[in-house]
Amino acid sequence: MTPASIEKLAELKARLAEIHALEQQARELKNALVKEGALSRDEALDKLDFLLLQSADQVLALPLTYVTEVIDMPLLRPLPAPRPPVSGLVNYHGDYLAVIDIRPLVGQPETAARPHQVLAICEVAPKRFALKADDVHEVITVATEAISIADHVLPGVLHQAGMLRINAHQSAVILNLPHIALTTPLPNDEPTVPAET
Repeated sequence: MTPASIEKLAELKARLAEIHALEQQARELKNALVKEGALSRDEALDKLDFLLLQSADQVLALPLTYVTEVIDMPLLRPLPAPRPPVSGLVNYHGDYLAVIDIRPLVGQPETAARPHQVLAICEVAPKRFALKADDVHEVITVATEAISIADHVLPGVLHQAGMLRINAHQSAVILNLPHIALTTPLPNDEPTVPAET
């Protein structure tokens, strides 16, 4: 590894540690609110909201806290030098966001953008990007018991945080958006504006 890549890896690890520390602080705050009576135990049950997307024959779940909006597939601006899984740029309210193809992240072949697809606009501070999917299903709220953490069901798969049980017959892969944001080189991280095409 080069010194620059070692430094970048150290930065990524530090950012992940910050995210985990913030999640722990949120859990502690919730517990304190229950103890003070400001929040009932039923309200404090760990329930999470997920956006369900379709990618080929697979249902994927995105933690809703990271999703800003879902839009129909616009015309994408190509990259001068392709960087899979980034498949292009989208002009989103005047900002150029990288479009990440979900398929390679879950072991499926990459595809070109098609008009009937959708983009989930995501923000994992300080990064914003769009995830390309075939379709959007719905937003669901689930109890933590419906979630299996990746280390238990998908060891070694870093882009996937775990599995979500939707019902008795259907599950979804939970994408690890913080990991994707930290490890995918996004063109909009660089201070350049794409040339008009």
